[in-house]
Amino acid sequence: MKKKLFGYVMAGALGVNILGAASTTFAASNDIHNTASKTKVETSVSQQVSTKQNSEFKKIQNQAKGFSIKVEGKTVDQLKKEINDCKDLQSQAKKLGIKPDGKNPNQLKKEINNGKDLQSQAKKLGIKPEGKNPDQLKKEINNGKDLQSQAKKLGIKPDGKSPDQLKKEINDCKDLQSQAKKLGIKLHGKNPDQLKKEINDHKQHPQNQVKK
Repeated sequence: MKKKLFGYVMAGALGVNILGAASTTFAASNDIHNTASKTKVETSVSQQVSTKQNSEFKKIQNQAKGFSIKVEGKTVDQLKKEINDCKDLQSQAKKLGIKPDGKNPNQLKKEINNGKDLQSQAKKLGIKPEGKNPDQLKKEINNGKDLQSQAKKLGIKPDGKSPDQLKKEINDCKDLQSQAKKLGIKLHGKNPDQLKKEINDHKQHPQNQVKK
């Protein structure tokens, strides 16, 4: 009887151990499964983030190429900054009458500086630069310089006078010279005011005039 009882006790204990072991194994299996699932989810999220970043990077690169910006070896932040800088340059260029299409930032900088220099020259010659592109300004500047040179030869002070003013004064002076020649008045070294005086004197007292 004691042996049977002992046997029952041992069998019960063994059963408990087996159940405990099975429970532990099941728990461990669940942990492994949960860890694997978590890792899989994290990997999937990481891949999604990486894919999104790569997509954004390619988009930024394509945008930069559209502005003729070199993209090799540059980060997203660097490219974004250069794109913004280029947009600003394009805006400046358009205000100066410069076509920015197909030009890289260095080309734009050079043309912008040249455009600003032309505007400065134009203003000094009394030329209004607003609404004129660099080619128009170059033409007007060359014309303005030519008029100033003609004016100086005729004894006309060109400073602060617009091209239109100079044209009028040059034409008026040429008319005075023509009148003076007809009256026998020498022209050399005489400015318009001197010619006017001599022409008027000659007209008022023609009998007293000696060729000057």
